[in-house]
Amino acid sequence: ITVSLGQAIIVPDFHDYHMGNAAEVTGVTPVVHTRYSELIPYGKLISQSLMPGTKLSDKDNKYMVVVYSLGLPYLKDLRLETNEGDLQKYFFDEFQSKGANVTYTVRYVESHYPKGTVISQSTYESLIPLTFNVQLSISLGDGTSIDPDVKPPPGKEKD
Repeated sequence: ITVSLGQAIIVPDFHDYHMGNAAEVTGVTPVVHTRYSELIPYGKLISQSLMPGTKLSDKDNKYMVVVYSLGLPYLKDLRLETNEGDLQKYFFDEFQSKGANVTYTVRYVESHYPKGTVISQSTYESLIPLTFNVQLSISLGDGTSIDPDVKPPPGKEKD
């Protein structure tokens, strides 16, 4: 007696799909992840866990991981909009969880801005490498002085 395993499913080449429609591919169950990459442009495939052309039968596991590039990370302007308490979550969610080793160093300065407010940032509103450290100045909130080295962003000056 010969029992057929059914018609084989051929694993597609996910280079032919973009990250927006990869999850809709039929026959396999792709789990789509995104990662930053210095070499692979935004939206292009980085890897897939099953080789294209692999034949799968009904008894094979059809789950596979496909990873698409986010390109280079972008560091937004955190000045006067971000509190020190939000920094850990922001840097983890935006960078570390997506493959970028972006860290920050803090220096505390006397300022009339509320305590814990990010008032200065060494780099902002720009693409950055996968390994990067940004320097932040955080207000002590004591109101006694303004650090002359710290300049608020245009249009965000406090009265």
